[in-house]
Amino acid sequence: MKLNVRVSRFQLELTDQQFDARVERRAIPKALGQGSPEHDGAVFVEAAKTVFLCSPHIRSLLRAMVSMALAHAERHFPAGANFTNQAFSRCQWGTERASAICFCGHSGVGKSELLKALGRLLATDATVDEPGISGLPLEAVWLTKVEAQGGLTQILGPAVVRANRLLSGKPLDQAGEEGSEAPNTPLRIRGLPQKARYLTWRNAVCLLCADEFQNISTGEASAKATGVLLQLNGIGPVLIYCANFNLVNKLKRRKPQDQNRLLTHPLIMLPEQPGSQASLDYMLELVKIAPKVFIFDAKTAEPEIVEYTYNLRDNIVQLFKWSYIEARRKGRHTVDLAGLKEGYWSLGYSAIRSQVETLRLQVNQGQCQDPDLWCPFQPCLFWAEEEDGGKSSTAPKTTQQAAVAQATAAIKGFEARVDDALIAAALPPEQKDASSTARPKAKAKPKGKGKGKGKNQSKGKVIALPRRPTSKDELLKGADLIDEL
Repeated sequence: MKLNVRVSRFQLELTDQQFDARVERRAIPKALGQGSPEHDGAVFVEAAKTVFLCSPHIRSLLRAMVSMALAHAERHFPAGANFTNQAFSRCQWGTERASAICFCGHSGVGKSELLKALGRLLATDATVDEPGISGLPLEAVWLTKVEAQGGLTQILGPAVVRANRLLSGKPLDQAGEEGSEAPNTPLRIRGLPQKARYLTWRNAVCLLCADEFQNISTGEASAKATGVLLQLNGIGPVLIYCANFNLVNKLKRRKPQDQNRLLTHPLIMLPEQPGSQASLDYMLELVKIAPKVFIFDAKTAEPEIVEYTYNLRDNIVQLFKWSYIEARRKGRHTVDLAGLKEGYWSLGYSAIRSQVETLRLQVNQGQCQDPDLWCPFQPCLFWAEEEDGGKSSTAPKTTQQAAVAQATAAIKGFEARVDDALIAAALPPEQKDASSTARPKAKAKPKGKGKGKGKNQSKGKVIALPRRPTSKDELLKGADLIDEL
């Protein structure tokens, strides 16, 4: 039986080590200290952007995306199907469309880098021959990027031009890498959706990824973002669109049929668990960019860095950058633990610091403080799964967070006890006796009875406070009672 290469390319039987070797990008050391602080800070950021490390959480997200592509290929490219006839039909992919994949997470968590890693994982130069057609190229995924105010032409145009160049045999960059988009893309491509539908079928593209989609979500109703997403979902491949939580909140206000197409299959990328090996490995890799500059012990500094960044990768890079710039401005060329704290309180990091403080508050209290920083699919979902297979963390993990949570609970308990004591101290003697005595359940009495003057009849009776002006002596007495507390 002939091997169905359109399907088999998604059957990745790789160990974790083999999987990581395909997608990881290690740090490249840079010489800092020869330019201005701002120049060297920019050099560090550019070097840090190339770093990509796998973790159990990242690996599981990538494997989930590949599994979706495999299922899509099995459905549309069965063995023995007449590919040539289908390629030249009007609806190559049929009329039914799978629900889009909402790949969401905090801004700066690393969603864009993960999609690039997906392109590296599925990159191939394989071709396939069909009756009358030889050397058809195979592409597993189209990686597209949404520019500000961009429409369908700006999103799909580069990919369409690139797919046409593939068949001509011109050399191309590796899929998923920077510079892979074709230059000088035409501003208008006639019949773009139909052409994209044909090319994705011809090249057997099973995943269509739209990155930076929050750039198009301007406006209160986000009608344009919804319309473009539905158009992309109608091309044929499984649509994976990248979204921050604020865009998801806007989409959740759309009509139910739009939500069913765009929000019923979420994939959530979370920050790594504080104290995990994945969290430490990323910080160690950033230190390798300039080990003579960042002289702190990463293992010791990891809890502090988590506190300062919420373990979001872009935030960690910015913390390192501003810590270095602040050190240079003060005449130092190294960054230690104290230098990281200076970077956290620096003016350049202030906007990020405000968001991090809100995120920490949400973790400590378990309540939403800002909808744009709160996972809309599963409340109290803060960190990625632990490496031992435990459930996602919903409780504070770091020492400082645990201390804050404990102190908050203690303060609330103390305030409640003080309120009770003040109320009890203000009651007249007869009400104190009534409040301290458990009142039995009242029994129904027959009519005409119960008017006797028994001694115990008034026991447990609550007397209302008299409504009269409070005298100066009573106020002083109340103040003395409060002082005694």
